[in-house]
Amino acid sequence: MRSAAAVILEPRAPASESEALSAADQLALSALRAAIIDARRSGDPRPALVIAGAAMGALGFQVPASSPGADAVGRHRDSYLRRLTGAGRSASTLAAYRIAIDGYLAWARENRIGRLLEESTIVDHLDDYRARHAPAPATYHRRFILLRRFLRWVAQHEGVGDPFAELDAPPRPRQESDWLTVDEFRRMLEAARRPRRARRALAERDRLVLLALLTTGLRRAELLGLDWRDVDFDPGLRSWFRAEHGGSSTRAMSRSTSSR
Repeated sequence: MRSAAAVILEPRAPASESEALSAADQLALSALRAAIIDARRSGDPRPALVIAGAAMGALGFQVPASSPGADAVGRHRDSYLRRLTGAGRSASTLAAYRIAIDGYLAWARENRIGRLLEESTIVDHLDDYRARHAPAPATYHRRFILLRRFLRWVAQHEGVGDPFAELDAPPRPRQESDWLTVDEFRRMLEAARRPRRARRALAERDRLVLLALLTTGLRRAELLGLDWRDVDFDPGLRSWFRAEHGGSSTRAMSRSTSSR
């Protein structure tokens, strides 16, 4: 018995089959055949029936598609990571994706779950992840986002619906910094006055760095990038160049600090 893909790709049906097909049937088969040929010419590696299903979906037909299992999603993982590597993503980003995806695959295999692009499966996995690891809000938010990006990509290539269509991402946690009080900063300056290596130059350098950071709002990288030609002593101004933006900014430093 011939497969459906063979029927679609067959150049011409025998006369007996042609008589059994209406004009609308023959037109539909021709359209699906053309869609598969166009996909192959563009290098699309998806199975023929997946391409045919996507073509029918574009015409408004709802084609039921099966959700892939762990082995199929694992193959997509390798392709996705190669894609990210080619895009120049950092090693830490690649590691984060690998950990999130492998964790999902391991959980699915451990629990013998075969439909990985189902909303209920994803929710069960995330609930299990929180119960087992009690991640910080920022860690859980990042895990959710990484899985969503990857699984949406898999769903698109498998020709199935978006499994995250009705899943809202957890709120992104606010990152709040602890600021030094005035007393804490004074104590830091006193500590810088007495370095472990008793060298006056080191003490003066460290105190100047701390005062410059406090009074100008410079970032560490901007302070380290300062050169003598960036310094204007007369008005007590400090200028620096932000190479990453290709522009320049100027900050004022108090005369009491600039005289040190």
